[in-house]
Amino acid sequence: MSPEFVRAQFLRDHHRYEEAVALLHSHLARYPEDPDAFVELALNRTAIPGAEKQALEDARTASWLAPDRPFPLSLQARILSSLNRPGEAEQFAEAALAIEPNQAYYWNTRSIIQCDMGLWSLAEASARTALSMEPDDATASNLLSLALRRRNLIHASEQESRRRLQRDPESAFPFFNLGQAALRKKDFAGAESFFLEALRLNPATQNGRALLKEASRSRSGIFRCFLAWTTLWAEVGVRRPAVGMVLLLFGIPLCGALAEAPAVVAVGLSLLVYLGFFGVWLKAPLGDLVLLRSENVSVLLDPAEKKEALVIAGIVVGGWILIAIAAFTGSIVIATLGGGLWIACAFGTGFLTHPSKRARVTSRLLAGIFGALTLFIVCALAKDPVRGFDGDSASMWLLAGYIAMVGILFFRNPLGKIRLRSFLLRR
Repeated sequence: MSPEFVRAQFLRDHHRYEEAVALLHSHLARYPEDPDAFVELALNRTAIPGAEKQALEDARTASWLAPDRPFPLSLQARILSSLNRPGEAEQFAEAALAIEPNQAYYWNTRSIIQCDMGLWSLAEASARTALSMEPDDATASNLLSLALRRRNLIHASEQESRRRLQRDPESAFPFFNLGQAALRKKDFAGAESFFLEALRLNPATQNGRALLKEASRSRSGIFRCFLAWTTLWAEVGVRRPAVGMVLLLFGIPLCGALAEAPAVVAVGLSLLVYLGFFGVWLKAPLGDLVLLRSENVSVLLDPAEKKEALVIAGIVVGGWILIAIAAFTGSIVIATLGGGLWIACAFGTGFLTHPSKRARVTSRLLAGIFGALTLFIVCALAKDPVRGFDGDSASMWLLAGYIAMVGILFFRNPLGKIRLRSFLLRR
């Protein structure tokens, strides 16, 4: 081994990945067909954000140079898994096991891929095989706990995590597994304590803070009701489009029938529909608003998240006040202004908290405002083509506009293809 190679291994152990990559290139300049160097390159690049595809090429080169070695094949499987390509990953995992079936590492790789594919029983079996070879294998233990939890065997999952903690009480992952098991049992306070301990042990753990926020938000009954309402809308609109279309067809005539209803009813219905449909965008900032009262707020929220929570909540309340005024005065202009604020608020979430996506958020915001104004004008003219904006119970036409937007977004617009897992509580 060259001094550069040895130094690169040292740097990887100390998380100095870019420096290690530079040294490995120096090593490869002298030894261009060293498969171990390409394996080291791949291992370093898997830890560098955005370098996964380069890591995959390095692992493939290592396999080409040493086709009889199982590790480069297994490494390719894990990288493909991180790239959300489990179908391809499975082939490499099986190929590695065919070469070396007696090492826990390769059974862990298979279990990881099976978890990615949702094959929880098979993932459990693979993890148990790995543990039979190495009873102290942390990865196998955590995979087993995950697979048991996803099979809804909560007690067994907790037992495995606690067994792991007896062997290694400073390991973060068993605490994460226990926290997610507590979420399944709706023990939100317990989940919060587990996630806090996990983050104390390993602050950089992927999704750690998001899980802590989920547990802390869920302690609020008001937020759980809001989430249940949003989830109901998502289930109807995305998973059962036929039901959603029926509700849409009957919803607009219902708005007309309720046009003479008391203004307070119109105001309440408009808020319910708004929170139901646009909860996909509002969940994060309104959930962060709940967290502002938490004693762990400094861990849960950064300054941009705090600011966005307050801004979004203020706009939602301001838009609702305008809609209430419109309901009592019959002004479609005020209703349009209030509704426009609501649409802008929903489509503009993430502007403060995701600077890298700001251009996309801005274009989405402008498109949302334009679409909202168009719908409100159409509703006003449909009510009275002569007088146009001069009408009674304007907020009911605002509600009709929202229901029309449900149809457009869920059944015609690409935005309706949003995946449920982006906003449903994941267990």
